[in-house]
Amino acid sequence: MTLALTEFKYFFSARGSRGGLFSTDRTISPEGEDEASRRALGALASAHTELLDRLFAGLVRHRPKPCMTDHDSATVTFDWHLDCRLTALGARRIRSRLAGVFGMDRVEARGELTASDRLEARIEARATRSRSDPHADPETSLIVRHNLGHSVNTCLFRHLRHSAGLSTDADIVVRMERLETLLGRIDDRWIPTGADAIAHAEAAQREPRAAPEPPPPDAR
Repeated sequence: MTLALTEFKYFFSARGSRGGLFSTDRTISPEGEDEASRRALGALASAHTELLDRLFAGLVRHRPKPCMTDHDSATVTFDWHLDCRLTALGARRIRSRLAGVFGMDRVEARGELTASDRLEARIEARATRSRSDPHADPETSLIVRHNLGHSVNTCLFRHLRHSAGLSTDADIVVRMERLETLLGRIDDRWIPTGADAIAHAEAAQREPRAAPEPPPPDAR
């Protein structure tokens, strides 16, 4: 491994049959500050940018914009920023586009996107210079934020989790498993009420546990 997922946050918000996985936020860092790790970080940023470009091409009103900042905190950022809405055609075709990119079995119906929904995504590469040693290599990281509606966010969450090949701390793994459990329970009609709502809230606080091993064949 040359890259590590060092931070993962998510926000789930549903009202009736709308909403769901509202946003995700990741920080990815090289496991070392060597040239190979920095190249791997850049390759991941490029691959994810190309994925989002392909996913939304021809379906949104405004193309994403590249940005750069440099200020006296010694942090330089380069980022790809999407902030737009789907066109009427895009709202009709986004599900078929998702199915073409990720497979129909991974596209969830809950929270259909409309042309009035705001979509936002950011892929931001950061390099922080050392104040004490101006000749030292900068510390680098990649920030990936998705606020693209439940179906898109869910597809991207699973795609990055299973295909990026990132080393991940145990507490982040637990958080992702908890989110996966939630996503596995909901559909476009699921609205928790009464005892089901309480049971779900309690389950969401528990850490996933491994299934117990079956007893040996000769156990009585």
